[in-house]
Amino acid sequence: MNSIKPGLILSILLLVMSSCTIGPTIRDGKTIITNTDKSGAAVSLQFNRGANFTTAKKFGMFQFKITPQIAVWAEDTLGNYLQTIYVTHCFATQQWRMIKTAPDTCYRTTSLPYWMNAYMRAGHMAPTKNNPLPDAVTAATPTGSFTIKTKLDSTIHVCVIKAEFNKSFDPNASFGSQGSMTIRINGQPAVDYAARIDVTDKTQRNVPMHLIGRSGESGSDPALYTDTDLLTTAKSIFSGITITIE
Repeated sequence: MNSIKPGLILSILLLVMSSCTIGPTIRDGKTIITNTDKSGAAVSLQFNRGANFTTAKKFGMFQFKITPQIAVWAEDTLGNYLQTIYVTHCFATQQWRMIKTAPDTCYRTTSLPYWMNAYMRAGHMAPTKNNPLPDAVTAATPTGSFTIKTKLDSTIHVCVIKAEFNKSFDPNASFGSQGSMTIRINGQPAVDYAARIDVTDKTQRNVPMHLIGRSGESGSDPALYTDTDLLTTAKSIFSGITITIE
C-alpha cells in the first residue's frame, strides 16, 4: 500500500483547519431569523444558490464539502456601517476545526474582510472565540438557498444593504494559485453585492442586489476593488439575491 505523501497530509490538515466545526446546518430552502430585538422595518433577503455554491474537495480517501462564509449588513448612503444583519456561524463565533489556541485571535480574516473592516471602523472588535458576535445576528452555515428575515434599527430609513461571501479553496488562474499559504487557502477573494432600499416603501419587492466589487486578498485590507473581470466561479456562488420590504 502506498503511503500518503506529506504534501497531501498538509493539504488535508489545512482544509480541515479552515472548515467549520460540526454543528447544525440550514438546509436548502430554510429561513434564518435575525435581529428580533430591533423595532424598525422588517426586511427579507432571498439567497438563491448558484452553480458554484459548494465545492467537493477530495484528498486521498478524504472528501470535504466546502460552503461559503457570508456576511450581510446595512450602511448609510455615505458608506458608514449601521447594522449587521447576518454572519455565518463559523466566522461569527470563530469555531474553526483544529484551532484550539489563541481564543482572542480572529482567524480566516480573508473570508470577509470588507464587512469586518467596516464593522471595526464603527468601533467594534473583530469576532473571536472569547468575543463572538451576538446570537441575534448569526445562525448555522447554509447548505443551499435560504431566506433571511430580519428587522432593522428604527433609525434606519434609506440605506444600502451589502452582502459579502467567500468560499475557500476556490482558486483560478488569477487568484489563489500562488502566494502565501493564507492566500492559497482562500482562493479567489470575497465578492460583494449591494442594493439601495427605502424601508418606508413597501412596494419594493424582489429588489436585486448587484455585484459591486471584490474584497482584498489580505484580511487587513479594507478596500473594495471594482475589477471583477478576473473572477470566475466566485461570481456564481449565488445565482441571485433579492430584497423585499415586508
